[in-house]
Amino acid sequence: MVLVMIKSTLWRARIEVCPLCSATHTETLRLTIVVVCIGIRVSNTPKAVDIGTATTALYLLISTLRQFSIAERSIRDRKWKSGLLPAHDPPARTLGILGMGGIGQRFGEMAQALPMKKIYYHNRKPKADAPAWAEYVADFEEFLEKSDVLSIHCPLNEKTVGLIGEKEIAKLKKDSIIINTARGKVIDEAALIAALRSGHVRGSTLLGRLC
Repeated sequence: MVLVMIKSTLWRARIEVCPLCSATHTETLRLTIVVVCIGIRVSNTPKAVDIGTATTALYLLISTLRQFSIAERSIRDRKWKSGLLPAHDPPARTLGILGMGGIGQRFGEMAQALPMKKIYYHNRKPKADAPAWAEYVADFEEFLEKSDVLSIHCPLNEKTVGLIGEKEIAKLKKDSIIINTARGKVIDEAALIAALRSGHVRGSTLLGRLC
């Protein structure tokens, strides 16, 4: 049996115990395609899901602002408009994009068309080809304080595990929204639940990517 393991944080693919030569092969994925001796092709396709994930993030943004999920459950339970808070419109909300990579920029392009009141982004450094509608905020705490909607698009690594914790959530505006289409571990789950229960965070939508 051939066991293929891809560890995204190291950008490496490893074929353990090759049945042809009994060796262990390790090849870098930075060249995109690796062909090992048994003919298996391993590809790193970072842009393949940019549009799909960005579109999902856009749906989550609108759904959370307009409370689609709660409204649907209310109708199914025959409780017309029960438990709904006043909804928000995108033009009245400021969007903060954490991680302006391929997905983050695609999402920003879609959200800008709604439009949003303002769009900020935070990376380790300014994006050279950032669009005119996206304003870079270098200071992370200032970026959080400016955001009504925080949309997370950063990779998961040793530095981003628990990146959004109790302290960071407290910096967000009261009644804010958190969208996470990155990895689940980027957010401190207990801190997010506490903020939702306290009402500091109005709502949160998460794509099902736990690790």
